[in-house]
Order: sequence, then C-alpha cells, then structure tokens
Amino acid sequence: MPAPLDPLVAPSQLAYEQASAALARQHESLEALRGRAVALLTAATVVASLFSGWVLSNRALGLLGWLAIAAFVLVACVCLFAAAPHVQLERGIKPSVLLAAVDRDQGLREPGAAHRAVALHLEASYGRNNTVLARIATTLQIAVSIQAVAVLCWVAELVLIS
Repeated sequence: MPAPLDPLVAPSQLAYEQASAALARQHESLEALRGRAVALLTAATVVASLFSGWVLSNRALGLLGWLAIAAFVLVACVCLFAAAPHVQLERGIKPSVLLAAVDRDQGLREPGAAHRAVALHLEASYGRNNTVLARIATTLQIAVSIQAVAVLCWVAELVLIS
C-alpha cells in the first residue's frame, strides 16, 4: 500500500508530474514530425527520379523541369532541416539550476516547494518547445505545398513533350 501523500506536497507533485508528462508528449510530437519529414523527403526523391527520367529520356529539361528540380532541392533542404537532430526540445530542469535556487534559499525548503519550482520551470520549457514544434510543423506544411508544385511542374513538362 502506497504511503499517504502529504497534503502540502501533493498539489505541487501533481503539477510536476503533469508538466513532465506534457514534455514527454512534446518529444513524441517532435519524433512524429521528424518521421513525416523523412517520408516527405522519400516521396519527393521518388517523384523527382521518376519524372526526371521520363522527361530526360525524350528531350532536355525545359523551364518547368528546372522549376521542379529547384522545388525538389528546396523540399529536400526543408526536410533535412526538420529531421536533423540539431533541433532539441527542453526536457527538464538542470540539477544545477534547482540546487542554486536551494542554495539561495528561495523558499525551496518548504514542503512541496521544490516540486512547485520545477513544475513552473517545466511549464516555461513547454511554451518554448511549442514554439519550436509549431515552426517545424508550419515549415513541413509549406514543403508539402512546394512538393505539390514540383509534381505539377513535372506533369506539365511531360504534357509539353508529348
């Protein structure tokens, strides 16, 4: 049987657990966005290789073919940026930050105060992480639109050579 929670600690411990769970969900979202970036890059590569082969087998590239290649390069750069491991989300609080606050005796010796301080820090991290995730998601949405333009350029190039 678990020990009963101290009523002074329980609310701040709950806040800490919820903040930690929210950050874990953000990391899952980042991994999902990275997976989508890799899938988009794969699709863009297949489309570019197939269409460029068909076009080049009949004649040299026209303006629309070059536009499609430029769009592919742009999509590839965006996808590689989104999938790169350089984008890191904040996962928690550094122990040195918490210990420095304890050393300054900022009221962290009270029951539940440490959980409360960490939960507040994690909430701020959550907000910063949301900004990063939104930027990556928006960038990938733009990349999907650019890929659609690339496909249209390839199709128009094929129609022109027929």
